[in-house]
Amino acid sequence: MTSKERFLKYVSFHTASSEESETSPSTLRQFDLARELKKEMEDLGLKNVAIDYAMGPEMYQDVKKSTVLKDGTLKLTGTMKQPGFYRVDVTAHVGGKDYRGACGAAFNPEKLQPSTVMPKDFEAFWQKSIADARNTALEPTKRLLPERCTKDVNVYEVSFQNESWGSRTYGILCVPVREGKYPALLRVPGAGVRPYGGDIYTASQGVITLEIGIHGV
Repeated sequence: MTSKERFLKYVSFHTASSEESETSPSTLRQFDLARELKKEMEDLGLKNVAIDYAMGPEMYQDVKKSTVLKDGTLKLTGTMKQPGFYRVDVTAHVGGKDYRGACGAAFNPEKLQPSTVMPKDFEAFWQKSIADARNTALEPTKRLLPERCTKDVNVYEVSFQNESWGSRTYGILCVPVREGKYPALLRVPGAGVRPYGGDIYTASQGVITLEIGIHGV
């Protein structure tokens, strides 16, 4: 089974949670994918696998242990006294390689409270920022990247002017070759600077995608 076939198999499982449930997992169907993964591990014959795991509140995991899975499985339980997110990170050491996975569960998310107080000028500040941005001449550029294009997708490097003189935002625009109306997806960067190459796969499925980098970089 190829990586693509395996991915399509996994996403075929209906694992949506239920907002009305008070159990964790919130639906029995969420166990379907877990059982399938367990079966695959058993079929691979993974036994006596060394793992490291950390578990606890998000960003404050207070349990960190190592163990050996004799039959390839391990059951972990945890709880929280306050609303928040509980996270488990696992690193398995198999055949000289490390394989990492993570999962999480929300405890009373409807009771989560903001950790900061919204400034009194919050709305005014952002309304002014939006107005200033709309007055900025974008001076857009668009350059085809032939080496990145496929038979289904045209790939471009694009940029536009920021509010500060000499500062530009760059991105990779992927457009389906076949003419027509398509939904559009904007992918913005998270914290930190990292490489980005555009979302060619999603574009090949009939979506115009634009992945931008950190402004000014």
